[in-house]
Amino acid sequence: MDPGATVRERERLHTGRPTGQITHEQPNWPTAFARMAAIAAIAVAAVVLLGRLIDSQSLTAFWPGAVAMKTNAALGVVLTGVAALLKVGDPTRRRRLVGDSLGFACAGVGLVTLAEYVTGWQPGIDELLFSAAGSSSPNRMAAWGAVSLVLLGVAVVLVGGSRRRRAAAQWLAAAVAVLALAVLVGYGYGSSVLAESRRSPAIAMPAALATLLLGAAVVLAARGSLLSTLTAKSRGGMLSRRLLPLIIVIPLAVGGLLHVAGAQGWADAARRTAFASLLTIVLLTLLILVTASRLDRAEAARAAATTELQASTAGLERLRLALRTTPIGAAILDLDGRFSEVNGALCQILGREAATLSTMTIWDVALGLQPARPPRRPAPLRPRDQQVPRLKARRRAHAAGVT
Repeated sequence: MDPGATVRERERLHTGRPTGQITHEQPNWPTAFARMAAIAAIAVAAVVLLGRLIDSQSLTAFWPGAVAMKTNAALGVVLTGVAALLKVGDPTRRRRLVGDSLGFACAGVGLVTLAEYVTGWQPGIDELLFSAAGSSSPNRMAAWGAVSLVLLGVAVVLVGGSRRRRAAAQWLAAAVAVLALAVLVGYGYGSSVLAESRRSPAIAMPAALATLLLGAAVVLAARGSLLSTLTAKSRGGMLSRRLLPLIIVIPLAVGGLLHVAGAQGWADAARRTAFASLLTIVLLTLLILVTASRLDRAEAARAAATTELQASTAGLERLRLALRTTPIGAAILDLDGRFSEVNGALCQILGREAATLSTMTIWDVALGLQPARPPRRPAPLRPRDQQVPRLKARRRAHAAGVT
């Protein structure tokens, strides 16, 4: 049996590709996560619409005294979520057309709202379902919320196209997700990053949560360059998967801890800033050191596997050299018992050529079977054979008196 196949065959059977080949094939979990994120965003919008229906502040704002999510924003989230569900995975042509239509409708709602802020136009879509008095823009979503709906609608339309369109969809959705994350972080620290102005209200917490989920869903559904880097089975993909969650969590955790310290009066602003800088440096340094140590161990394991593979290859070459030079009949068989290599001595013993033996197994030789031969074609007629029917016809005509 081939000793050099011990490492290579094991890796090929488990991975389905040649040894050492790096693949960027994306698994199926992004599709599942995209669907779950879109469904969660639709659920948030449905809760807000239910709160509007029963006039519940806790369902429309998710926080006592916070800004409530407007009706058009909730409807735009529902349209975008359904469009993302239709275009995720490998949709049919009809699903793509319906998803694109819903994406254009979502972008249209955002553009009409922005036109209201810029020109003062009042088409009446803000109070189409529910009305809210006491404001210069009753029941109108925030301007930044309208921008998010426009970007999400365009991103959903771009999903499923060429490589550049998918990359553009991912960048647009990532920008919306970053904006929503900034709003949620502001709410967590007790202040709004995008504060309410005279002409536009602040983005509501449910709207920020829903747009964050939709941004993540579109990024996962687009399957562009950002996702291929994150899911690649290479050292770069492994490094990004290990560092990215902690790089997001560590600054937020440090900021939350210092916010609590400031609210309790444990430290002034200067001390909190210095402590935040120091703690962030220490935690990120430890993260880099731990990740580098794991990469070193993975590189050492890879080097050991390469050395083992080289040793197996050298042993295979020595075996082949001995096979060709030995006066004793010998052969190398594969896992099915088929002759992989034979020497001249074995060919003389069996009375068959090496090419013939390569089509046979050890069981065929043991049972004395002959190799399968293709069916023989009938030999073409020689010119003399083609003249025989003509001579017979002439003789019959002469006997009948026909000249």
